[in-house]
Amino acid sequence: MPPTAGTAHPVSTSPTSQPGVEQPVQQQVIEEFSEVEDDPARFREGVAAYAPFVTGTHLPEAFRDFDELCENAAFPTFLLLVVKCLPVWFKKARPKKVDRLDSGIRSFSKSEEDVTWLLELIRDYIKYTRAPLTHQQPAGIVEEVSAICRSGRIEIHVVTSLEILLELFKRVDPFPTSGDDGGEQVAADTITLVEGLACRSESASISVAAAKALVRAFGQLFTSRPKAAVLAFQSLVNVAGTVCKFPEARIEVMRILCRLRSTASGMIYLDNDPDCRYVATMLCRTIESATLLQESTKAQRQNVRSSGRSSNTESAEFEWMFDDEQSNLSITLEPSPNMIVDKNLDLRDGTRFRLDIAAWLIQATACLQSDTEWETYSYILVHLSSQLANIKLFRNSLSAVATLRRILHEQIVSETLKAPPASSGLTRSDVALCLFSMLTPLIAYATIEDAEIDKTHWEKQLVQAFMAGMDDAKFDGTFRCCVHALSVCSLEIPGTVGKEYPHILEKMSKVTTKSHLSVHMIEFLCQVAMLPEVHKHFNTEDKRKVFAICTAVLNDRRDELLKQQEQQEHVTGAGPNQATKLQTPSRHSGLRRNRPPYRAQMMQDVGVPLYASALVYQAMISWFLSVRIPEREELAREIMSRLVWRDKQNEPVIDQQAEVFRDMMLRTAYSDLGETRPDPDFESAIAGGQDGARMEEKQGKVSSMSWLVGYSIITLQTAGHTGRTQIIKRQASGTTYAVYQQLTGPRPPHQASGETTVDDGKPSIEMLPQHVILQLQATAKPTLPSEQPIPLPEDDPIFSRAIRTFDRNPTIDSVKAGVLYVAPGQDRQDPILANQHGSASYEHFLSLLGTKVSLKSPCGLVNPQGLNYPTDGEWTMAWCDRTTEIVFLVPTMMPPDPEGEQQRFSHVGNAYVNIVFNESGKPWKLETLKTAFSYVNIVITPVDRSDHASDTTATAFEDDYYQVQVLTRGDIPNISPAADPKIVSARRLPRLVCIWAISACVFSKAWEQREDKETPSSWRSRLVEIKKLRQHYSPDSSQQEPTAVAATPSTGTGRRPGEASDLTSQLDFTRWMRR
Repeated sequence: MPPTAGTAHPVSTSPTSQPGVEQPVQQQVIEEFSEVEDDPARFREGVAAYAPFVTGTHLPEAFRDFDELCENAAFPTFLLLVVKCLPVWFKKARPKKVDRLDSGIRSFSKSEEDVTWLLELIRDYIKYTRAPLTHQQPAGIVEEVSAICRSGRIEIHVVTSLEILLELFKRVDPFPTSGDDGGEQVAADTITLVEGLACRSESASISVAAAKALVRAFGQLFTSRPKAAVLAFQSLVNVAGTVCKFPEARIEVMRILCRLRSTASGMIYLDNDPDCRYVATMLCRTIESATLLQESTKAQRQNVRSSGRSSNTESAEFEWMFDDEQSNLSITLEPSPNMIVDKNLDLRDGTRFRLDIAAWLIQATACLQSDTEWETYSYILVHLSSQLANIKLFRNSLSAVATLRRILHEQIVSETLKAPPASSGLTRSDVALCLFSMLTPLIAYATIEDAEIDKTHWEKQLVQAFMAGMDDAKFDGTFRCCVHALSVCSLEIPGTVGKEYPHILEKMSKVTTKSHLSVHMIEFLCQVAMLPEVHKHFNTEDKRKVFAICTAVLNDRRDELLKQQEQQEHVTGAGPNQATKLQTPSRHSGLRRNRPPYRAQMMQDVGVPLYASALVYQAMISWFLSVRIPEREELAREIMSRLVWRDKQNEPVIDQQAEVFRDMMLRTAYSDLGETRPDPDFESAIAGGQDGARMEEKQGKVSSMSWLVGYSIITLQTAGHTGRTQIIKRQASGTTYAVYQQLTGPRPPHQASGETTVDDGKPSIEMLPQHVILQLQATAKPTLPSEQPIPLPEDDPIFSRAIRTFDRNPTIDSVKAGVLYVAPGQDRQDPILANQHGSASYEHFLSLLGTKVSLKSPCGLVNPQGLNYPTDGEWTMAWCDRTTEIVFLVPTMMPPDPEGEQQRFSHVGNAYVNIVFNESGKPWKLETLKTAFSYVNIVITPVDRSDHASDTTATAFEDDYYQVQVLTRGDIPNISPAADPKIVSARRLPRLVCIWAISACVFSKAWEQREDKETPSSWRSRLVEIKKLRQHYSPDSSQQEPTAVAATPSTGTGRRPGEASDLTSQLDFTRWMRR
C-alpha cells in the first residue's frame, strides 16, 4: 500500500522521470490499490500520498505516466483499476440529508464527493498521461461514464463524466473495434445520449459540456468511423437549433458547423480561418470595432449626462468575439475521401459517406427566422456568408439555399428582420448589412442551371432585395453594399437587372446630393454602360434619367467647390480668432452620428472629387454612344443645357471636361462610323519618295495648309491638278480624316481657254487648299474676325512642335494593369514573377480577359505602355472600346530574363493596378510586390479548395466560381465594388475584372493627381494644346484662354469687346488665307 500522508517517503515519486529515487513497482501498486478499491477513504488516502500533484488537478505526478510501463503487462492498468472502482463507489453514494431550515442549498454527502473526486481523477489521468490508452480502457470508460450520465442524479457527476468523454475523444476512438457492428451501435448510443444532454438539460454546465463532447466526437470519428461521424454531425445540427436552451452550448457546435467546407472534388474539411472578418466588423464583434463603438458610446453617455437627459444603454456582454474564434476552435479536419457532399459520387462500396449539409442550412435559416437569442443569431449573421461562398458545399442543396434566399428577401423587403438589443449599440440597419452579405454570394447560385430551382424567381428576389437596401428611409448605410451587389448582378443576371433598371435609377435620383454615395452610383452606371446585354432594351427616357443623375452629381460637386473657395477667401480675409467660426460644416454634419464603425465607413465620402468627375464624364460618354443616332440630337440639346454652371460671379461657364464632352458629341451626334485613317496616297506624297512622286505625277503637286477653326486644327492637303483634298480635322476628342473631291466637268467646246494655272516646270497646280476652306467656311455674309479661321504657318518650328505634341496625345485614354499568376505554395515575389505559364484555369481566364495583340511593328496598341518587341515578348493582352484602352502587362507572356526577373518587375512593379490570379492556397498580401506604386490589387481566388482528387475530377473553367477582392494600399480609400469579397462565375469573371481594373486605373490616376482642379484625360490634354496655339497665333494674342469658358455665344452681327469695328475686316477673307 502507498505510504500515508506524513510518512517518510520521497517527495517526488514520478516512476518514469525521477531516476535514482525509489519508485513504486507498477504491479505491486495496482495490487495494493485493488485491496482497497471498495474503500474510498483509504483509496483517496493512498493516492494523496503520492505528492506533488500535476498543477490544478487531482492527479499525482507519480501516476501521470504510470501505465506506460504496464502497456504489455498481463495485469490491468491503473486506469482500469480506477474505472473499476467507479460503479462500486457510485452505487454506494447516498445524498446528504437536507436541513429543512436550509433546503434551498444543495450540499453533498461524503460518498457523493468521493465519486466526484474519482471522476476528476479519471478525467485528469486521461488528459495528462502520455501513456497510450490500451486493454480496452476507453470502451470501459465510455460504458461507466455513460451510465452516470443517464442517471443524471448529480450535476457535477454528469459534467465531469462528459469531460471524461471529451478527453477520450481528444486522444482515441473509444468505441469497440470488433468486426461486428457492436462498436457502431455503442457509438450511436453514446452520441444520442450526449445530444440529449446538450438539447434537453436544464443545466447550462451540462449542456455546454455535452456540446463540447459532441464536437470532439465528430472530430475524432471524422476519419476513424465516418458512419458514426455522420450521426454526430446530425446531432451537432440539432444542438445548434433553438431546442437547446443555452446560447453558449449552441455556439460551441455552430463554431464547427459554420466552418465546414468542401474541396473542389467534394471532400469535407474545416476552414480554421473563415474570410468573414469584415462581416464581424458590421456587428462590432472584432476587438478593434468593439473598442471604437465602446468609446463612441462612452462619449455619447457623457454628452447625455451633461445635458441632463437619461440614458438606458448599458454595456453589452458577449459570448463570442471573432478575434478569439480561432483559439476557441477545438478540432481540425483535413479533407477526407470518406466524408463527401457530392451526390454524384458512388457510395455503394461502404467506405464513403455523405453529410446532409442541407440539414445544417435549414437549421441556420430557422435560426434567422425565429431565434430570440442575440448571441447565436449574431453568430449566424457573421459566419454564414463566407460558408455560402463555398459553392461546392451547397451545390446539391439548392432547395435549402432557395429557402434561405426567400426568407432573407421577405425580411428585407417587409422590414421584419430582428432588432439587436439596445445594449449592443446596433440597429436594424447593421443587421441588414449582414443579411445583404449573405444575399450577395447567392447571386452566383442564380447562374447554376438546375431544374430544382426557379431561376426567374430567384433572380427577381435578389434584385428586389438589393433595391430595397438602396432606400435610405428603410435602412441607414446599406446603399453602398447594395449598389456593389447590383454591379455583380448586372453581369451574372443582366436580363433581370435590365428589367428593374428604371426603378434602380429612380432610387438613385433621390440621393444624388449625397457625396458619399455618388461615386458608387456613377461606377455602377459606367459598368452598365459597358454591358449592352443589360441596356439593349432601354428606351430613350431611361437613358435620359442616367444623364439627369450624372449632371446632378456633377453640379453638386461644383457647388461644393464653390463653397470651399468661398470658405478659403473668408478665412484668408478674417482674423485668426474668426477663422474657425467661418469654416464650412462637414458634408456629413447633418447625418446621424454614433454609428458603428463599419456603417460609419459606408457613409464616408471618398475624398477624391476628381475621380467622381472622371466617372461622371466617362458614364455620359458611354451612355451617349449607346443611344441610337436619330435620338442623339435631342439628347445632346438637353445635356448641354445641364453642363452650364455659374461661377462665384454668377457668370455662366463650362469647364474644360465639359468642352471636350461637347466636342465628342459634335463628332458623334450624327455618325456612328468607326475611327478614320489617313489616305495612304497623301501620306506618301507628304513623306516624299518614289510613291509620292508617282502620286504627284498623276494628281499634281500636293500643297498643305492648316488653320485654327474654333477649338480644332484643320489641315488641308490638296493635289494641285485634280483638286483631290485630304481634310484632317484635329479635335480634342479625336482626329478625323476625310477626302474632298471637287467634281469638275469637261469644258464646253465653245468656252474660251485661259491659262492661269501655276506651271514652273513641275506638275501644274490648278487648286490650292485655300479654295477648299473657302468652299466649306465662307459665304457672302461678312464674318466677324473672332470667328474667322486663323492660318497657321507650317514652316514655323513652334507650330511643328505643337502638332507633334498634339498627335502624341492619344484619342482614347490608355491605362495599364499587371496580371500575375501565383502557383500553389508561392508567396514571394521572385518565384511569382518567374512563372513561365499558369494553370489551365489561369490560361483560360487570360484568354478571355482581352484580345491577344502583337507587339511587333506596326503595333496595334494606342499606347503599348512600355512593352517592346522582342524584349518583352511578341504578344500581350489588351482591350479597348471607343474611349478607353487597357493594356495588360503579363509576365507569363514575357521571355525569361537571364539576369533575374528585373525586366518583368519593371513593368508590373510600376503599374498602379495589378490583377493577381492566386492559386497558392494562401491569402495574398499587398506587400508581396516590393513596390511603392502598387496602389490596387485585384485578387482572384478559387472559392473551392483544390486537392489531389480534384485534379482528376476537375470541372471545366466555365463551371468554376471565384472570389474577387480588391485590396488597396493603407493610405488609399477602398471604394471598389469588391472592397468586400464578391463571388463571380468563371464565365463572367474576365469581363468583370477588366471593367473593375479600368475603374481602378482611373481612380489611381485621380488619386495621384488629387490636388488638381480638373479631371485628367487625354482629351483635355489635346484641348489644352489647341488653346495654346490659339493664344500664340491669335491676332490678339494678349487675350488669355480661360480654363472655364463663358457659355454665352455671340449672336447675330453683334461684336465682342476688342473686335475690329470696320466692315472691311469682316469682308476680307484673305486675312485667313495668309500663311
